[in-house]
Amino acid sequence: MYTETIAESEAYLSPKKCIVINLLDFEIITETTKYHTEYHILEKAERFRLIDDLEMHYLELPKFDPKKDTGQMQAHEQWLTFMKNADKPEMEEKMNKLIERSEAIKMAKKMLNEISADELMRQKYYAREKARLDEISRIKYAEIKGMERGMEKGLEQGLEKGMEKGLEKGMEKGMEKGIEKGKLEGLKEAAEKTAKKLLLRGFSPEQVVDLAELTLEEVMKLKETCED
Repeated sequence: MYTETIAESEAYLSPKKCIVINLLDFEIITETTKYHTEYHILEKAERFRLIDDLEMHYLELPKFDPKKDTGQMQAHEQWLTFMKNADKPEMEEKMNKLIERSEAIKMAKKMLNEISADELMRQKYYAREKARLDEISRIKYAEIKGMERGMEKGLEQGLEKGMEKGLEKGMEKGMEKGIEKGKLEGLKEAAEKTAKKLLLRGFSPEQVVDLAELTLEEVMKLKETCED
């Protein structure tokens, strides 16, 4: 990147300044707890710079702890705060303050919302389609099991109250209960499977509650099993 700035017939003294910025969502510099480290080409013993045209910066988000009030933050601190916390519901109030102070961050938040909405719609479609197919399979399974249970129960009652009457009532009642129970169990199981997949893909519990139609308590229990 540095040498490509030299145009044809120009001297090596003419390159434009190059600054490399590495924005990381993990820690890589173990020698310090600072979130921002800066590097230059230095003389080994006396530590003076060879040139001022090259800089390399590392910004490690896990080390950045935005405790300042948004009004006291420098511009780069505002951006790091936004990048680290834009998707966290508990930081919504702080994000709104940042947006009020920066038109650029306001635009970034709008773009993020649009991207997230598209992804959320895709995930909703996948979740609903899977739930629909799961429901069809569960209903078919429940119908078969319901018929089997109904026949068994009908035979038992028929032996006690008369074969004809017992078979009729037993099959009717057993099939109804079996099908209904099978439907409920199938829908519940499908919703839980869908919720687990969404949690593993990084969706928040609140989003999963809306998508999978479970309670927040149920989603939090599923989240614990995913973390285990």
